Amino acid sequence: MQNGYNGDTMKAVRFHPPGGPDKLAFATEPKPTLKKPGEVLIKVRAVGLIWTELYWPIYQNSDGTYRSHIPGHDFSGVITEIAAGTGSGELQVGSEVYVFTSRRNHEGAMAEFAVADIDQVLPKPSSLSLIEAASVPLSALTAWQALFDHGKLQKGQKLLINGAAGGTGIWAVQFAKMVGAHVFGTGSSKRSHEILEGFGIDEFIDYKATSVIDVVKDVDLILDCVGGQALEQSFQVVKDEGLVISILTLQCAELARKQGKTGMFFIVSMRAEQLVQITKLIEDKGIKPIVDKVVPLEQARSAFEEAANGHVHGKIIIGV
Repeated sequence: MQNGYNGDTMKAVRFHPPGGPDKLAFATEPKPTLKKPGEVLIKVRAVGLIWTELYWPIYQNSDGTYRSHIPGHDFSGVITEIAAGTGSGELQVGSEVYVFTSRRNHEGAMAEFAVADIDQVLPKPSSLSLIEAASVPLSALTAWQALFDHGKLQKGQKLLINGAAGGTGIWAVQFAKMVGAHVFGTGSSKRSHEILEGFGIDEFIDYKATSVIDVVKDVDLILDCVGGQALEQSFQVVKDEGLVISILTLQCAELARKQGKTGMFFIVSMRAEQLVQITKLIEDKGIKPIVDKVVPLEQARSAFEEAANGHVHGKIIIGV
């Protein structure tokens, strides 16, 4: 076993459901240990905050009871230990990596250390800091899978992104422009407009000043990162043969069907080969993340509360 660290405890944020950010507690916990081949121990540097995570059903057992858990499955750090018998390839103790533990069979990374399966760990892009890298995996993979796996987006098609300056939206804009789509994006602040204009968006829609249904029609694909009224309006502007994808609203398919349209909700999964492609685009094409702010681990509760209120540009990062 390769080992680069000694110590028995760590600082961590633990979630005690049911509830929201008020059920997060900052505490000292035992440092995790590796239990079988294929696992690596990572000294966490930064975690991409996913505010909806606290409301996912993953914390509820089949009998209706709840289990506590360290949140944060989208993160960056440095490998400090590799389990014996693990084929690690280019990864080794000391490697700077970014990680998306989509199987969630380990505790999360809002802690000083986290365990991950090595097939969900990749070298981070050399052009990004560890802070920037933590904002990438989940959000970029969500955009990639929405646009290409499910939406089959092609050159010349029209795409509408609700919440285009958010964590997933910024990647969707860049990927869509990369393949030559015509991109509409909604937002409201001057900062949102600046970010999206910098990414080459074709039409920015200030949803506070203009209704989407007044300026958009016959869209091939809609990626909804907002829900609510924005999703309802999406069904009015998408083509009859088009598709509305929601990453927030589980009932998207049912709601779309009532409007005579096609919709879907999906949950992103870690696909290393796709993240390798995204890494290359970051390195070679200048596609990049946006970090809204970095918040210390001990202030995770306030960061979750802020993210839940919306209007975050890119990603809030928990610094460890």
